Amino acid sequence: MTKSRSNATAPNAKGTLVVGNGTDASTTLAVASTAGYLLSVDSAEATGLKWAAPAAGGSLTLLSTTSLTGTTNTISISAGSYTNLFIVMKGIHANTNNTVMNVRLNNDTGNNYFYSQWRQYQGVNNFQSGQNQPHIEFTNSLPTSTGGNSMNGSIDIFRHNDTSQINLESRQFGFNDSSQNFWYHTIAKYMASAAITSISFIANSTNQLGGTVYVYGVN
Repeated sequence: MTKSRSNATAPNAKGTLVVGNGTDASTTLAVASTAGYLLSVDSAEATGLKWAAPAAGGSLTLLSTTSLTGTTNTISISAGSYTNLFIVMKGIHANTNNTVMNVRLNNDTGNNYFYSQWRQYQGVNNFQSGQNQPHIEFTNSLPTSTGGNSMNGSIDIFRHNDTSQINLESRQFGFNDSSQNFWYHTIAKYMASAAITSISFIANSTNQLGGTVYVYGVN
């Protein structure tokens, strides 16, 4: 015996889809009302399908903006469900030429930082690595200039919620007060005991830092 199949009236609206409704019949699904929506599976819908906004991925969300003002500048981070952190450094300078700037995570002063970096500063090319260090050195040539000679750069912190080994990669460049250029490319590992909740930018001695730091969460 052949089972009859009832069909919905053929659609005539632009973009309308014909779909099965689970009762050996078909129905229609109108085109999405919002451009860019994707067709998604949803068992709660009568047709088993729906139009929905695409899932976010790789997008940046600004979490904080901080102006550096002292010798030690600690920025609290509340990254929630974000997978990675992306940090932008803009116009970084100091009150004394050739100031050293170090970075710490979670205010951890233990010897829990390992890094390798290729750097050029004051005309010297240099490869440097450090293990069991109390911080990561980001530059030793900060200028006093707030303009074009100041340091710009960025830091990637991968899987910031890990509680054992957290990987970092940074890039920064600028010129000291004698217009001698410097640039650093650093790969680092932080032996964490907790997820990242803060990052500190620290000048050597009593020198004072300036500039702006933007912290982004990355899906």
